Amino acid sequence: MTKRVKQRDDPERMEESILKEFVEQNLYFLSGSRSREPLSINIAMFEHPLLKMRLGDIIEGTNHFSKKNIIGDGGFGTNYKACLPGGKTIAVNGNLPIL
Repeated sequence: MTKRVKQRDDPERMEESILKEFVEQNLYFLSGSRSREPLSINIAMFEHPLLKMRLGDIIEGTNHFSKKNIIGDGGFGTNYKACLPGGKTIAVNGNLPIL
């Protein structure tokens, strides 16, 4: 038998609820219109810290943005597979001018 956790006892759910309430209240204000239709907004919440990396590691990891490392192509440019020092594999959007 599972026990339901009350929202006030679950910090993660409470934080999510507060954020949702804040966004809903402020979207009407930000829209500048008298309409009660909310604006849409995208919020990214990361569970893991973002990686810090050097451009040189990215260039090396993609083998200087080699055609062999292309994993996709779309509206935001070509995507490359990069193997970073330490063994992590990432995807890199190559929509940057290379000097």
